[in-house]
Amino acid sequence: MLATIRDVSALSPSTSVSEISAADRILEDDLVRAAGSLPLDGDWVMRNTVRAETLRAMSDQDIRDALQSNPQERTGRVQSIFEDLLMQREVAVHDLDERGLEGLLQAIVWLKDVQLTEDVAAAARQRLAWIRFASHFERMAGDAVFFGRVSEMDQLRSHVGVLPPARLLQKIKNLVGKARPALSLSGPGSIGKSALAARFALEHLRIDERVRIPVAYLDFDRADRDIGDPIDPLTYIAPDGDTCLHIAAHRGNLRAVQLLVKAGLDPDRQGDMGYTALHYASTPEVVEFLLGCGASRTIKNEFGKSPVGWKDAE
Repeated sequence: MLATIRDVSALSPSTSVSEISAADRILEDDLVRAAGSLPLDGDWVMRNTVRAETLRAMSDQDIRDALQSNPQERTGRVQSIFEDLLMQREVAVHDLDERGLEGLLQAIVWLKDVQLTEDVAAAARQRLAWIRFASHFERMAGDAVFFGRVSEMDQLRSHVGVLPPARLLQKIKNLVGKARPALSLSGPGSIGKSALAARFALEHLRIDERVRIPVAYLDFDRADRDIGDPIDPLTYIAPDGDTCLHIAAHRGNLRAVQLLVKAGLDPDRQGDMGYTALHYASTPEVVEFLLGCGASRTIKNEFGKSPVGWKDAE
């Protein structure tokens, strides 16, 4: 019931039985030191197998009683998120910041053997990826550091045509339609070209994803990036374990899926949280193609779900 524990010896049982051994003696073999980069309020966490076995044996009222017996441990953001999942309350994924999303994903890992939280996990991973991507642009041109440059921003907005310009004159000019050539930003060093482009990208990242323009970011300051050695889509593996085939299937890009499979990528390779490309497939055409290539219907992800099971449910 507790995400982490600060003081094991001070834990109180949710029972009226008075003759009970101290919690630190009962739990000494069931706890491990909390590790990782996520800030947690406690130093100890229960082993996942023990937690799952215990929770399966408890009713909702048992869980509430156990929580109420240890109010001193019910602090911190991760504990609050953990309790929301535990009591099957809705978690507002899009209201969480990066740390909150990391806490949510950690809580999901702790409960994955007890509850089906796959949809919440998928939404959290997607939101976290978006926040981390947008953070590059926030650092260069967020609201706290970017000011003015109205004329230049209007020219960019008008050229692309997704967001309206801020100035009336530019709006009138836009009424005269004409083909637009490719646009390049150039100028001496240190005049703010990167900041201008970053602000433009950030504006479009903040609008409804259905009308966003595609935006890519390549960090040439990273030692492992070489402009002369582009990413190989056949060998690239994202930090979460997904391949380009996973990504193409998730986006419903049938042509990309076909090319990647033909080139030799394994449809049954498991990526983030045990997902295969068939788990990710977002269109009937991609599902049909992968099945036609022999993709497994029965491989289970970390939530114990096979791709065909949840695709059929949809």
